[in-house]
Amino acid sequence: MDNETMSLLQTVCAAGGARAGFNGDANARLEQLVREGLLDVASPLNAHRSFYRPTKKGVTMVKTLQVAEAARVQTAG
Repeated sequence: MDNETMSLLQTVCAAGGARAGFNGDANARLEQLVREGLLDVASPLNAHRSFYRPTKKGVTMVKTLQVAEAARVQTAG
């Protein structure tokens, strides 16, 4: 998973969800995260765009990434 995809996952988890936008790259990353089981897709009947929300696996991954980043910063300082 590249840095932009990890950042997108962190943003979706922090916000509690995200709508598909008009950015093809971001939409592709959202779909990748769905395939990896880190996000779920909820498509309301009247919605023009899909809504993505984090799964427990996605939230756990974000927490793990945050702990790893904190440890890296602490050892570097």
